[in-house]
Amino acid sequence: MSDAENDASTVTFTYPNGAGGTASKSYPNVSSNTSAQLVGGIPAANIPSIGTYSWTVTASNGGDSSTATCYFKVDNTLPDPPSFVTADGLYPDDDNYHGSAGKTGLFTIAATGTLKSSVVKYVWGPATGPQRTVTTTAGAPVTVAYTPTQGANAMQVYAYTSAGAQSARGGPVLYVNGPSAPAGDWLLDGDGTDTGTGGHAVTASNVTWTANGRQIGQSVGHFNGSSSFLLSTSVPVHTNTSFSVSAWVRPTGSTCTHSVAAQDGVHDSGFYFGCSAGNFAFDVVSADNTAPTFTRALSTAAAPIGVWSNLVGVYDLGAGTISLYVNGVLQSTQSLSADLWDAAGPFTIGRDRYNDTNGWWTGDISDVHVWDRVVFPADIAALTASSWAGQYLLSNDLTRDAKGSNTLTWTGSPTTGVDDVNPPGSGGGAPAAVLNAANPDYATGVRSSVRTDGSFTVSAWVNPATLASRNMNAVSQNGTVQSNFGLGVSSSNRYDFLMQAADQTNANAVMVQSTATAVAGAWVNLIGTFDATTKVMTLYVNGVSQATVTFSGTPWNAAGPVMIGAGQWNGGLGFLWDGGIDSVGLFNGVLNATEIANLYQYNDPYNVSG
Repeated sequence: MSDAENDASTVTFTYPNGAGGTASKSYPNVSSNTSAQLVGGIPAANIPSIGTYSWTVTASNGGDSSTATCYFKVDNTLPDPPSFVTADGLYPDDDNYHGSAGKTGLFTIAATGTLKSSVVKYVWGPATGPQRTVTTTAGAPVTVAYTPTQGANAMQVYAYTSAGAQSARGGPVLYVNGPSAPAGDWLLDGDGTDTGTGGHAVTASNVTWTANGRQIGQSVGHFNGSSSFLLSTSVPVHTNTSFSVSAWVRPTGSTCTHSVAAQDGVHDSGFYFGCSAGNFAFDVVSADNTAPTFTRALSTAAAPIGVWSNLVGVYDLGAGTISLYVNGVLQSTQSLSADLWDAAGPFTIGRDRYNDTNGWWTGDISDVHVWDRVVFPADIAALTASSWAGQYLLSNDLTRDAKGSNTLTWTGSPTTGVDDVNPPGSGGGAPAAVLNAANPDYATGVRSSVRTDGSFTVSAWVNPATLASRNMNAVSQNGTVQSNFGLGVSSSNRYDFLMQAADQTNANAVMVQSTATAVAGAWVNLIGTFDATTKVMTLYVNGVSQATVTFSGTPWNAAGPVMIGAGQWNGGLGFLWDGGIDSVGLFNGVLNATEIANLYQYNDPYNVSG
């Protein structure tokens, strides 16, 4: 309250009386520029449930006075719970399982009962998840999108009147099947065959195929940046509902631009999945015209040139968002101002379309997948999961590759010993190979097992007979003049994992070593990992990380054979092992912490049963 002459005033409140009429209460000597508050007043319970009421406040200094009037509306009558029913038939409320986890359904919410015309909004969502608000006029039906999870999805929906009255809870329980398989799978292993269940073959134009491009035994597609692409004969997904797309990519141009995968409209692609101005990107456009508005989810770092990366793009119609993942890690989530439009196709790999003009990918592409649903963390993790590349148990058959056909040929005459690995420290186990460096004893594979310019893991159980202050490799893989890596014991008599900086004479080695000195006559488990994205090398001894080091050179691929018990140095034989070797493993990708522990305990990173 303010008085022009700074006089004190009497403030009088006049308000509804529960018995009918009005009541008043005054506060004398209220100073100018201060406030007065009505305390008590009329109990809300005494006000009839429906009606519009007013109250006034009057300030008087004895000569002058001023009055203001305010209004409020009371409506305690509750609307009926609204209905929540399938609009597209995908998830009917019939107590049966339907659809797929991650596959978005459309639902109609509508007010019911005699008060439906007073409903102005609905609040809805899963009982255990975020609630969303959608407005309506006079309780009119509204269509919403919801992306369910697997199993029972208990939905809740409430109606609100203009007076703020909330209905009781409505909504069904939706029963949803597990995640569906991809709508399209293209390994790009020499052709455009859809290797999944979708049957959406793609036809190649000017694509060349590189053997052993990302993993040994599998080809990849190389795209020249000007005319290479693959085109589908049918459309795997609709882009006006939820979908996901993934691929392994290796950009090889001066910078990373254009799309690994897209789906054509008339003028534009419905989405752009690949790179934008040097960063990985998942883009969508507002409409299929010559001047669309972009929404873009970008990677937090520039796309590494010449390095394989796994990309995942997700459009969630229910959430109204797009998201980008790189190597399993969420990079960005962007909200959309409107639902996406449906690009009628075809689906393309290596080419996109913008403003009636084609754009071209430069680099390699492998393992493209597309889903007609939102993918979940388990789906994303599976795309970047490690896998066996070779296994040599070195027990009864010293030549056998238990995970493939990379058979060993032995030089010398290794003898048979007994390991101590089943389980570790038990004091006895299975047969193991014992090598004598003086013979020398070593084995050579038919070919390489892993791409050493990509991420890989190598492991072995070792028992050095002597510590002679020289480098000894239990496992290695040859290049032209040098082994790319060696796992064994260093010249400082410590367990080590080393990688040569280049495939050239007298190359420098980058080495990570154990914290303690190696022990002659004792079985230990060694695991070395190399992450090609971060270039970090890590050594584990008996499942415990010893140290990490960053590889200083440019990762290079050793295309020569795997060796057991030796390595290559300056084009000749070197790093001869003296002692026991058992259970050698090679893996595509970097084993995670759980897999490292399982490999040490059970000799299998993917089987914890022992």
